[in-house]
Amino acid sequence: MSDNKKANVIINGNGTSPGGDYNNVKINGSGKIDGDVTCVDFVIHGSGKAMGSVASTMLHVNGSGHVLRVVKTDELKARGSATFNEAVSCESASISGASTFLKNLDAKKIRVSGSIKVDADCSADSFFSTGLFQIGGLLSADTVDIRLGLVKSTAKEIGGEKITIRTTPGRAKVRSFFGADKPLLETGAIEGNEISLESTRAKVVRGHNVSLGSGCDIDVVEYTGVLKKASDANVGEEKKV
Repeated sequence: MSDNKKANVIINGNGTSPGGDYNNVKINGSGKIDGDVTCVDFVIHGSGKAMGSVASTMLHVNGSGHVLRVVKTDELKARGSATFNEAVSCESASISGASTFLKNLDAKKIRVSGSIKVDADCSADSFFSTGLFQIGGLLSADTVDIRLGLVKSTAKEIGGEKITIRTTPGRAKVRSFFGADKPLLETGAIEGNEISLESTRAKVVRGHNVSLGSGCDIDVVEYTGVLKKASDANVGEEKKV
C-alpha cells in the first residue's frame, strides 16, 4: 500500500537518483538508482539499473532492467530483458521476456512463457513453463509442469512431488514450418513421487509411479510403484526398488 508521506522517484529521459526509502519508483527512459532502495512499486519502462538491493511490493521490468544486488519483492514481472546479479526471492515470478538470474531464484509461483536462465538453483511451490529455460542447479517445486516449446530446455536436476513434462501438440506444425529441432528436456536426474515424461533425456529417473511417453531416453529408471512406457521410449535399465 502506498504511503503518501514518502517521496516518489520518477525518471523521464536520462537521470540518476540516490537510493532510499520511497513510495513508488518509475523509470520511463534511461535511469539509474544509485544505492539500496525500499519502495512499494518499482517499474521500469525503458532502460533501468539499480546499483544496490531492491525491496518492494512489486517489481516490473517492461524494457531492459538490471539489479546488481539482492531482490526481495512480492510480485516480479519481466516482460523485456532483465538481469539479476544476486539472489531473488518473491511470492510470484512471471517471465514473458528474457531474464537471467546469476544466483538463486526462490518463489512460491514461477511462470515462464518467455526464456529464463538461472545459473544456480530455482525453487518454488509451483513451476509452470511454456517457454525456454536453462537452470544450472536444481529445479525444485512441489508441482513441476513443463510444456516444451520449439527447442531444448535444460536443468542440472529436477525434484518435486508431481512432475509433468510434455510437448505442446499445437506447435508441431510451427516447428515443421521453421525447420526447428524437436522439443527436448535434458537433465541429469529427475526425482519425484508421480512422474510423467515426454521428450525427456535423463541419466536417472527415480519415483513412485513413472510414465515414460514418446521421445524419452532414460539411462536408469528406479521406481517403487508402477512403470509405464511408450513403445518408442528408450530405457537402458529398469529397477523396481
